[in-house]
Amino acid sequence: MENVAERLLNPTVIVTMIAAGIAYGGFLWSLNVRPHVRLWAAAVVPGFLFLAVIWSIRAAQGVAAATYIAMIVDWLIFAHSGYISVLVARRVRRRKATP
Repeated sequence: MENVAERLLNPTVIVTMIAAGIAYGGFLWSLNVRPHVRLWAAAVVPGFLFLAVIWSIRAAQGVAAATYIAMIVDWLIFAHSGYISVLVARRVRRRKATP
């Protein structure tokens, strides 16, 4: 049986997380959150906290699996790609607005 953490961190999953994160950036764009720190917090913190709480509860129950750490890494890749896509879109929009 393959290791679950290895399956969650393989290149195909990471590329998929980046692509889905860019789509998530469309949702973040619609929120129009400013400044950058608040946008980053809105993109990253909810999922990170959810997974960290689940991981800590499972660790307290005696099941300290690396699966949750791999899921946190996947979430961070996903959320940061969304965050960065919004920053890039804002910069492109700003460049088109100025002659």
